Amino acid sequence: LQDVRKRVMWWFPFFAVYTIGLIPELSIAWYYKLILALLAAGFWKFLNMFFFDERLMNIIPVSVYLSSKIMMFFTWFVYLVPYVEMTWTKTILFWLNTVLLCYNFYMCWKTDPGFIKSNREQKLQTIIDLAEKQTLTLNQFCSTCLIHRPIRSKHCSACDKCVAKFDHHCPWTDNCIGAYNHKYFIGFLLFLLFMLSWCVHGTLAYWRVNCPFDIYEDGITGILYKVLRTSPWVFWVGTNAMIHIVWVTVLLSCQLYQVVWLGMTTNERMNHGRYKYLYGNFSESHGQGHNRRGHGHGHSHGPSGESKQKGQNPFDRGPIRNLVDILDFQFCGLIRPSRIDWMNLYSLPGQTPPPLGKMNFGVARENYQFV
Repeated sequence: LQDVRKRVMWWFPFFAVYTIGLIPELSIAWYYKLILALLAAGFWKFLNMFFFDERLMNIIPVSVYLSSKIMMFFTWFVYLVPYVEMTWTKTILFWLNTVLLCYNFYMCWKTDPGFIKSNREQKLQTIIDLAEKQTLTLNQFCSTCLIHRPIRSKHCSACDKCVAKFDHHCPWTDNCIGAYNHKYFIGFLLFLLFMLSWCVHGTLAYWRVNCPFDIYEDGITGILYKVLRTSPWVFWVGTNAMIHIVWVTVLLSCQLYQVVWLGMTTNERMNHGRYKYLYGNFSESHGQGHNRRGHGHGHSHGPSGESKQKGQNPFDRGPIRNLVDILDFQFCGLIRPSRIDWMNLYSLPGQTPPPLGKMNFGVARENYQFV
């Protein structure tokens, strides 16, 4: 039964996205459209009542992304291409962007972000170190995975695993963003932004020919009337693309600012005060949540904890080197990324782990596991 629920929830966004645009587009009387809309709403209520499961809601964003992007490509070829002057250069760039977008999305979706694995013997040894030898504090210990967490790692409650250099959990790719797929996430956002721009460009070209308007003469209501009367489908797709451009631009800008300019993960920027290693005081950090390992993990991109002073973050190598590191780009030995094994880094590069004091059992769970 759960497998059926999962399939229904996966395919529902495809039905919803196309129904919203298709019903107004049909060449039938308005009351027939109203009847179809009511039937679609009733079908949604039926599925929501008998098939939707809140525990499986994490699969919805990926399905929404795929359905909306397939809809945009369909609209591009069926509605918009005849109105866009596609030279050979534009055609090559369009298909190159499409291939790179699909590649980066797939790699971001399916690549292991850096899930930290351990066998039974390693888990037992970690517990012994914690309980008997007192060579490990609770801030270094994940009580869910029963492992010794590397620096900059964090436990993801959505994936239920600890992730190396965790940035955040992205619902749109149904995967964590960590050490091994962060570059694909940035590439995904970049080429998605280009694709959305193509869609908006085609939409404006379509309107320019089929329903030319002037903001001063028609006003907002007049423009809406013209574009909706011409093609509700194109309006629906174009509006989606314009809205998506806003959040994709904001997310990409925040990502680049954090990883390139600050040299930080999203989690570290959100919880800057928790991580003393960002100030170069790792030797004093074992008393704070996540101190010894804090791979980032939060999805919000707000400004909290942004009081980074230049030179304090030991992982900040400057904007150019930070960009090279995150993209893992190298060129003939002239450009080389930093090769750090984030799965096994338990102290700052070039430093030995500081001596640990008495275990602090008063650390709240949310301070070291959840953002």
